[in-house]
Formats: sequence, C-alpha cells, structure tokens
Amino acid sequence: MTLEEFRTRLVDRTGRFDFVVDAVNADYTDVKANGYINDGCRVLDRMFSRLHKGAFWFTAVLAAGEVKINFVNARIVREVWVATATTRTKLKKVSPVWMMEQYPDTVLADIEGGVPAYWTTGLYPVAQEVTPGAEVDDELYVDDDPTFTRGLYIMPPPDETYTIKMLGDWAPVDLAADGDVNFWTMNPDILEKAVRMEIETSYHRNTQGRRDFEEALMADVRAIQRDLTAERWALPADEVVMNG
Repeated sequence: MTLEEFRTRLVDRTGRFDFVVDAVNADYTDVKANGYINDGCRVLDRMFSRLHKGAFWFTAVLAAGEVKINFVNARIVREVWVATATTRTKLKKVSPVWMMEQYPDTVLADIEGGVPAYWTTGLYPVAQEVTPGAEVDDELYVDDDPTFTRGLYIMPPPDETYTIKMLGDWAPVDLAADGDVNFWTMNPDILEKAVRMEIETSYHRNTQGRRDFEEALMADVRAIQRDLTAERWALPADEVVMNG
C-alpha cells in the first residue's frame, strides 16, 4: 500500500477529515496526515528494534584525504570497517577527545595519511561541515542556532580511496511522495493502530488509551518477529541434519 492509499484509508476509517484537503470531495492531498503516519512508523520501528536485533550495513567510498562520512537515520553505529580489493579490517572506536589529542594538527593536510584505523562519531553544523583537524572560519557561522547533523570521522586520513562499511541500527526514512512505501505501509492494519495511538496521545492526551494501543501493537510486532525468525532459520530439506 502506498502512502497515498494508506492516507486515504486512515482518513476514511478515523473520520479525521481535517488531515487532508477535502475528503468529502475525494481530495486526499495531505495537510497533516503524513506527519502522524511517519510518527507511527517511528513508533513501530522502535518497538520492532527491541525484539529484532538485526543491524544493517551502510557503505561509502572515502577518497584520499577525506575523513568524514555523512549519514542520516542511524540510531546506533555498531562497527566500522575499511575495505580494499583484497582485505577488510575493523576500525577501533575511540572518543572524539582521544581523536583530537592524537591528531592535534589544525590543518588536515598536515596530518600524515595512511590506512584508516580509528573512528568516532560527532555533530557538526550543517552550515559548515567541520572536519577534525581542519581550519575553522568563524565567519561562516552566520546562524546563532545552527542545525546539527551527525557524521562519522575516520583517522588517519586515507592515503588512497577506500570503501568504508558501517554497521548500525537505522530509523525509517520518512514517507513523503504519494507513491512511497515501506515495511509498515505494507502492514496497514498495524500501522493504523500506531497512528491512532499517536493521535490519541496528541489530541486527547489519553495515557490509558495509548497504553491499550501499545499493548495491542506489541502483540502484532511479536507476531512479525516470530515470522521473520522462522524465515531466518528455515532450511531446505536436504540441508537439515538430525542430531541424537
């Protein structure tokens, strides 16, 4: 089910005609439904991550001299590896303070390059993407309250191009276009409960109602987890070996 299809279903079933332009005349263009739908997706994703301990890989190419990788929607970074055509090596996680103490040069180009060995995460302003060790021009900070985003920092600076693989737990990407789909829109009955729970909390501030929805949702999420576990451990008959 697409975002548009789910939005139409949600409005028709909840009677929240204020969430779209004009449901009476079949104009289901979003007004504020998408925000609640994405909130519901995030709720379900957090519930699911408590049961399903899977993590996924993010791959980026780091050119010589580059030490920062941008990423979005990563809740937890678990491991970082550097790969070449023939090898793959796990990088050591360190603190931002340790990184700056070990590589104190103010100019990135003055730091001797090599095979990346360490990584850390940090925040930097969107207006000026600061690299550890790079010179900072305070005049570029024109916003007194800049927006920050997360980055992954690698040291020493690569002496050639490397592939960086990051293992992490990820938040869902927001649904935006009418044709967008994700795992939860393909389970519309479950997503509807999650959205209604968010509506119940925001509009009615009904904590008991939220708890009732959350209990029902956890049962649904556990059922999905059981299905995925069964799929993960399913083997062809000729590969099954009986013990005992």
